[in-house]
Amino acid sequence: MLKLKLHWWILIGILAGAAVGTGFNATYYPEIASQARETVFEGQPYDAAREAAAMKKIQQEEQRLFRANRW
Repeated sequence: MLKLKLHWWILIGILAGAAVGTGFNATYYPEIASQARETVFEGQPYDAAREAAAMKKIQQEEQRLFRANRW
């Protein structure tokens, strides 16, 4: 085992956590965002104006899905 001081181990842990978090966000966020839009619009077509008007509902649905998909 390397003889590193505690502050280096903490820095390594922070960087590793940021890398893993970024990877999970890049992997799973588009799927959850798409699913939230489908739920809010219930399969109906939408454009940018309808999406902007419903953004609060979309964000609430994304938060619900994130909480439901926690490991």
